Amino acid sequence: MCQQCAAVDPVAPSAVLKAVAEQDLQLTTILTTHHHWDHAGGNMELVKSLKAQGTSLDVYGGGTGIAALTTQVQTGDEIKLGDSVKIKCLSTPCHTQDHICYYATDEANPSDEGCLFTGDTLFLAGCGRFFEGTPIQMYVLPCAVCHFLTCTAFLPYLLPNKSLF
Repeated sequence: MCQQCAAVDPVAPSAVLKAVAEQDLQLTTILTTHHHWDHAGGNMELVKSLKAQGTSLDVYGGGTGIAALTTQVQTGDEIKLGDSVKIKCLSTPCHTQDHICYYATDEANPSDEGCLFTGDTLFLAGCGRFFEGTPIQMYVLPCAVCHFLTCTAFLPYLLPNKSLF
């Protein structure tokens, strides 16, 4: 039996379907961080492609403007993927008001720190543009993300005895 998988912001549906087939996976879930076309633009095509094969997809996102949305999520919601993957949702309004980050962990491997999908909220060297949000919202987001995840590696300079330089 194939393992279930999710696609995050699948803007290139043909590439997603190719990767799923090559890895012998079953795409069951789309996690959409926000409504912009370069994140949600492939949702409808994936839903149609899999529907033609007799398979349905669950499409998650933070707002009703997300293409093919089946389930609207907010902070604290959890999504189960397969037997052991748990995905926590965190509302991160700023780049867009419907922006959601997804934190995936494998419950079968508790030592694994998991993976955070931030969409256009956070980048290695900054943050996404404020299309719908405010600088104040962006200012509080890193602390909110750290508090939500209770992680220590995300922003190490916030820890005691750590320096920015």
